[in-house]
Amino acid sequence: MTIKNKNGSGSIIKIKNKKLRKPYLVRVTVGFDKNGKQDRKSLGYYETKKEAIKVLEEYLFNPYDIDGSNVTFQELFEYFLKMKKGSVSDKTYNSYYFKFNHCKPLHYLLIKDIRTPQLQELVNKINLSSGSKIEIKRFLVMVFEYAVQMEYIPLNRAKPIKIGTHKPVKQKSIFTIEEIKRLWENSDLYNSKMVLFMIYTGLRIGEMANLKKRNVDLINGVIKNMGNKTEKSKNRIIPLHNDILKITKEILEQSSNDYFICIKHKRPTEKHKNTPNSVQTIRVHFLKLMESLGMSHVPHDTRGTLASILEKNNISETIITDLMGHTDIKTTQDYYIQNDIETIKNSINKIKIFN
Repeated sequence: MTIKNKNGSGSIIKIKNKKLRKPYLVRVTVGFDKNGKQDRKSLGYYETKKEAIKVLEEYLFNPYDIDGSNVTFQELFEYFLKMKKGSVSDKTYNSYYFKFNHCKPLHYLLIKDIRTPQLQELVNKINLSSGSKIEIKRFLVMVFEYAVQMEYIPLNRAKPIKIGTHKPVKQKSIFTIEEIKRLWENSDLYNSKMVLFMIYTGLRIGEMANLKKRNVDLINGVIKNMGNKTEKSKNRIIPLHNDILKITKEILEQSSNDYFICIKHKRPTEKHKNTPNSVQTIRVHFLKLMESLGMSHVPHDTRGTLASILEKNNISETIITDLMGHTDIKTTQDYYIQNDIETIKNSINKIKIFN
């Protein structure tokens, strides 16, 4: 069966004489030979007629290099995103950007020139857990499979990548004073406000995602009923440093639902109107800011930064423990020193980060 469009606008052919998982072949005319015969190129094989029609329509609307000889990894990623748009969840779609950002050495290489040893070296050097590396391999396999489907390359060179045994990733990087100053210099940006808030409060990324506006008390300068990871972190109260009261108010005012962090969807649907942003969405926006400001950090570095600042300012260990929501390993489970909120607030506001 062949679905024909008007001359020059391509066709979709269903392969019937073979048992194929993706039986729909999309072809387009890219020119004519000296005898006037059409020169057709394939846009790949697809599982459903609907998917094939979508690919053909997108190509006709915005033609791209079918030959593939000059397609870079970054261009392939852009084609891949167009193909995935609408067929996966927002969370999955946004995760592709996070994984793509870990493949920077590949971005401007021609896809036909990338070899398995290069991909293996890339994955080996990524400073993430083996679980995260597995996710990046899956991403690379999908992108290279799309290149095979588009007939840019003959085989998927990402499949042989091997992931070693798990090695816990040590988070040693903290924001320098110069980097914090740069964040303040760009505090008109929503993402800069968000990262500064994380540095000054020490909130985990999951706590940021689930923080509700009703828990942010600007009058008393605290965040109430915070935490969900450890027993010590549950229901803790976190003081807001005087320096961030203004940006905290601005973030609150920009939120259009019940949650403190509200990164607006490009096309909000009814289900998005009052739901928190995912951890992945916040991570993607965090990493985009880091890239634009020339910094190299992950969200957890904000907690390490606060802990380091507290220690340098001789804040007591029990107050640090209360703020960070950790269980103090130096005390027993039966006894724990509690600090009243005014003591913690006074200690926090004595800190002068730029001194």
